[in-house]
Amino acid sequence: MTHTSGHWHEVSERHAATLGAFLEQAAALEQERWLVPVEAGKWSPAEITEHLRLAYEVLGRELTGGTGLKPRAGKILQWLLRRVFLPRILRSGRIARKVQAPREIRPLTIESNREKALERLRVEGERFEKKLAERSGTGTPCITHHMFGTFDAETGLRFVTIHLENHRRQLPA
Repeated sequence: MTHTSGHWHEVSERHAATLGAFLEQAAALEQERWLVPVEAGKWSPAEITEHLRLAYEVLGRELTGGTGLKPRAGKILQWLLRRVFLPRILRSGRIARKVQAPREIRPLTIESNREKALERLRVEGERFEKKLAERSGTGTPCITHHMFGTFDAETGLRFVTIHLENHRRQLPA
């Protein structure tokens, strides 16, 4: 494995820390809050957890030659979004609150047992990062975002970490 960008280790550590922080915060929630939406019209912590697990699963499937997220934007719109919005997201570490998840990663079922759900998320997150690490340093596109197009491993993991952190901030304190 070569990591030519020199930043993989830092990006990987940040992802692991963010995943750990999400798992810790979700595990500390009172059980009765697990299935209650975090605010009106929003998902519950259980749904957020399943959404994140699905994101790891779908992106990981793409890394092994399967189907990932289906692009929803044409090449011109992707180009525009990559030049205008993606740099802001990567710089600020924030994704707009009004953005709707693509169908492939919307939770249809949830695990009511918090410990099982969090363990499934942990396993899927670690599996995804391990698969992605094998592609790091190559600079070649390897995962697809439904609006921004394809990402190389490092940019993909940075974006996934920002996505995870945004959802961690949604959890009740």
